[in-house]
Amino acid sequence: MTFAQSYSPEWQADSAKINKWIPGKFNQFNIDAIGNVYVINETGQIKKIDLKGDSSQVYQDVKKWGRPKYLDVSNPLKIRIFYPDFLSIITLDRLLNPRTTLNLRKMNHFRVNGICTSYDNNIWIYDEQLCRIFKMDEEGNIHTESADLRNLIDKALSNVRIFDQSGDVFLFDENAGLFIFDYYGAFKKHIPEMAGMQGGVDQDIAFVKVGEKIKFFDIRKGLMSEISVGGIFKNNEAFVIRSGTIYLLKSDGIYKCPLNN
Repeated sequence: MTFAQSYSPEWQADSAKINKWIPGKFNQFNIDAIGNVYVINETGQIKKIDLKGDSSQVYQDVKKWGRPKYLDVSNPLKIRIFYPDFLSIITLDRLLNPRTTLNLRKMNHFRVNGICTSYDNNIWIYDEQLCRIFKMDEEGNIHTESADLRNLIDKALSNVRIFDQSGDVFLFDENAGLFIFDYYGAFKKHIPEMAGMQGGVDQDIAFVKVGEKIKFFDIRKGLMSEISVGGIFKNNEAFVIRSGTIYLLKSDGIYKCPLNN
C-alpha cells in the first residue's frame, strides 16, 4: 500500500485516535525507515529507541557541540547531526558511535541552515549566503551544486529543510514553499502552495503544516490535497508522518495518530 492510499481525504481530527506512545520530555525526534525512534532530550543527549521500546544506544557528547538543529535518520547506518553553532555535521553509526566530523567553516560554508543525507550516503547542504544546495562527501569535497536560487525567487531562503527521496531532492522554505531538484542539483519545480511549517517527505508524498491543515503533494501524480488536523496539533512542537501515521511531539512525550479513521 502506498502512502497516498493509506490516509483518507475524509479523515476527521475530531474522531481521530491519538495515543501517547513514548512518554518523556524531548526537544526533537525523528523516525527512520525501519521504525527506530531517535529523541533529543533537554540536555541535547540523543537516544535511539527500537521497536521493542529499548533505548540502549545513547550519544551524549553534547558539551562539545551544543544543541543540535537537525537529526537526519534517513539511513539508519549513518545518522547525521547538524550543529549550527559550530557549523559541523557529525556522522554516527547504528550504535550512535561517532565516525566522522565535517567542519563546514573549513569548506568555506558560513551560513548553512539545512542538511540531509543523499541517496548515495553523501550530504546535501543549503548555503544561505551562496543561495545554493551542494552535495558533498564526508571530507567536504563537492560533488554537485545547484544554480543560484535567487534566479528563481527574489530573496534568499532562510529557514529550510532538505530531503532526498524518491529520486529527487526537496527543499522546503516556510515562506517560499517547496523547491524540487534532481539528483544533480538541477531545478525541476517550485510549488509555492507548499509554504508552511515542518515540511517533510514520506514515500512519494510531500507534506507540510499550514495553519490547522496538513497539505500533501503527490510527487508522481502532481496532485495536491489537504486535511484539517484541528485540535490534535494543540501544544504540538514537532511532527513527522510515516506510512499513514502522524507522530506528534508534545510537552510530555510522543503521540501517534493514524490517518485512516
